[in-house]
Amino acid sequence: MGCPELSFEQTLQLAARSDIAALELRCLKQVPLEPANFVSVLPPPEVMRERLAAENIAVSMIGTSVKLLDATAIDIDTLIAFARLADSIGCPWLRVFDGGESGKSIPSDVLAKTREWLTRWQEARQCHQVQAELVVETHDALASLTNTEDVLRECSPIHLLWDAHHTWRAGEAVADFFERCGHAVRHIHVKDSINRPSVRKPFTYCSPGDGEFPWKELGTALAAQRFAGCVSFEWERHWHPMLEPLPAVLPAYQRILMTWQALGTS
Repeated sequence: MGCPELSFEQTLQLAARSDIAALELRCLKQVPLEPANFVSVLPPPEVMRERLAAENIAVSMIGTSVKLLDATAIDIDTLIAFARLADSIGCPWLRVFDGGESGKSIPSDVLAKTREWLTRWQEARQCHQVQAELVVETHDALASLTNTEDVLRECSPIHLLWDAHHTWRAGEAVADFFERCGHAVRHIHVKDSINRPSVRKPFTYCSPGDGEFPWKELGTALAAQRFAGCVSFEWERHWHPMLEPLPAVLPAYQRILMTWQALGTS
C-alpha cells in the first residue's frame, strides 16, 4: 500500500535501493491483489522467485481482504488461491483482517462460528496441500486487548499480525498488549499519526517520528521479549493518496530502527 502505483519489479527495485529485507504484497499497479488479477498484476511465480532470490529479498506476507469474524465458505476458496500463490514464492503468511466492530465485545456465537470456520480452513489446507498460514490483523475488534485475549482463548491456535498503532489509538498501552498477547504475535505493523481528523480517519497519518505514537515504548517491549518476527512500516498511501511518496519517509523509519538497535531489538 505504500507504493501502490508500482509494479512488482519496480517495488522490488525500491526495496533493494532502500536496504529493505522483506516485502508485504497487497497493492500493485494501483489495485489490491485478488485471485482474479494475479495473472495481470504479477509476473509468473518462477520469475518472482528468481527476482526475489537475486535481490535477496523475501515476501513475508500477502494481504487479503478476508475478515475472520465474518468469514464464509467462499472465503476459504479465496484463501486457497492466495495460499497457492504464497507457496509458489516461499511466503509463509496470509493476512486476514479480524472483522467485528472496534470498541465492541465479540458475541459468543460469533466466536463459536469462528472456531468452526477455522476448523474448515485447516481441513481445506490439508486437502489442497498448501503450507501458507493465516495471521489475523488487530484492525477492528482485536484492537481491544480483552477481545484479543478472548479470541486467543476461544479459537486457539491463532497467529496475530499486531497493528500496534490501532491498539494504541484504541486506548491500549502497547507494552501491556505485547506482554499479554505477544506469544501469538508473528508480525507487526507500525505507523504514526497526530490527533487531528483526516478525510478517512479521526486522526491524521504522518511521517514516523513526527506524530504521537510511542515508538520508544514499543521498541523497549520488543527488546524485552526478543521479538524475532518482521516489524513492517505500513504506509497507507493507497487509501490516503495525500501522503508523501514512500521513499520520502523511509529514512525516518530507518532512523527509528537504529534507535531500537540500541535497545537490543534486532
